[in-house]
Amino acid sequence: MKINGSIFEERMTTIHQTSQMDNKSLKEYVSSCKSDYYPELEKTGAKVICLLQGIIGIPTNVYLQIALYPDINTYYQIQSQIIRKKENLIKDEQIKFFKAITPYPKDPFPFEDNRPIYSNRVFFIQKKDIEVYADLSYKKVWPLYEAWGCSILGLFSSLSFEHH
Repeated sequence: MKINGSIFEERMTTIHQTSQMDNKSLKEYVSSCKSDYYPELEKTGAKVICLLQGIIGIPTNVYLQIALYPDINTYYQIQSQIIRKKENLIKDEQIKFFKAITPYPKDPFPFEDNRPIYSNRVFFIQKKDIEVYADLSYKKVWPLYEAWGCSILGLFSSLSFEHH
């Protein structure tokens, strides 16, 4: 899938738990994603980049998923077609859309670039400075991080759409 023109979805999913020690529902959610939801997404042209848990400052029953869709119309089509079998596990979901503003993420995202720890950082940059910021990140900062063994997922800018 071409990254240029595609949209990225950030999906924050909160899972129902009977107690803080309830890992059964968390495991059931991940299992459902891997066996049902992700294969259905891939059939329609979308791709899950990562599913993360254990985000500092966020409860352990919250997952962050990044997925890539060819365009917004495909996203809405997929959402209307795919019904999750484990929706009873989901307490809440929040969705944001982004576009890549650098040549990252790599396409395809290599398995060897996966890491056990990710950093999700949010910056507020004036619109007039975004291009310079992206260029400096891609050409100057990221090569230093990669030399230290880090892997860069990407740099994104927020998008908003009206559903028709």
